[in-house]
Amino acid sequence: MAANSIRSFNLKDLSPEACFLFAPFETQQNPVVALQYDKVLVDEEIIQYADQISTEFGRMNVKKNLNGEVNRQSFMKAVEKIKDKIGEGAFTKVVASRVQNEAAQINAIASFLQLCDRYDHSFNYLIYIAGECCWIGASPELLLSCKKQHFKTMSLAGTQQAVEGVINYQWGQKELEEQKIVTDYISALLNQSDVSHLSIAEPRSIQAANLIHLISEIEATVDEYQTLIKILVDLHPTPAVCGLPKEEAKAFLSIEEAHERRYYTGFIGLWNGIHDSELFVNLRCASLGENWISYYAGCGITSGSDAEKEWTETEKKMETLKNVIH
Repeated sequence: MAANSIRSFNLKDLSPEACFLFAPFETQQNPVVALQYDKVLVDEEIIQYADQISTEFGRMNVKKNLNGEVNRQSFMKAVEKIKDKIGEGAFTKVVASRVQNEAAQINAIASFLQLCDRYDHSFNYLIYIAGECCWIGASPELLLSCKKQHFKTMSLAGTQQAVEGVINYQWGQKELEEQKIVTDYISALLNQSDVSHLSIAEPRSIQAANLIHLISEIEATVDEYQTLIKILVDLHPTPAVCGLPKEEAKAFLSIEEAHERRYYTGFIGLWNGIHDSELFVNLRCASLGENWISYYAGCGITSGSDAEKEWTETEKKMETLKNVIH
């Protein structure tokens, strides 16, 4: 789509008018970006306009604000510190994240088209705000959708490598516990909100790129716009990308993570109030510059986490984009 205006605002001030939202992880201190669009391209139209759009990206001008990398030793040390805090009773879960920078000249449009071709089951996007940022991603996680007052969300947690030919995946106690934490949190939040016909499906496995995740689909009816706004404000960030208790985990991460998450684990998508909205958590993503790229990934840490396995999980999550961009 082509934007004809861009504005920033506090999440609580979000209006019901149609726009494309791009929100950071930390929305209390950083504004949400709304792009008012005048044209939506679909299917073959994207390819038809690819050359025109590529010209615009060829003049890409963004702030060069590379994040500090988190090496293997530092990440594993962070995991052990989180586990110690969990053992002390400070948290039930905390999501640790990391950044990896590469020097590279990226063809953003070609990479996006390959994302769409390879990962047709995820929400794929490429967003460029001149002078500010450029991000690309393929997210498997729905934050919320609301179509004619029919509300949907999901609790997604737990990760393992996809294996060709395997249909029924087995999950360990750590992954089952991690996913239940997210499900219970969302269930409690919705039970405290003004919704009706709440239903929570049993956990099942889904494939996202080269990985398998455990999800529970959650549905309800939302009659009022203000109810939907309250749910969005309370839901983001979920324990799937932050931790629990949420505010304590977020405060801990703001101190302990040496990098800024920026739009990683924020949310992105189309917004039109209770009538037709669909927002996704910004996962499997990277920020782009003229001659650099920064990949982001994270994983949920619980009392049963193994630091070596968590590092490997972040490596595999980064492969979603690396397999396309390289």
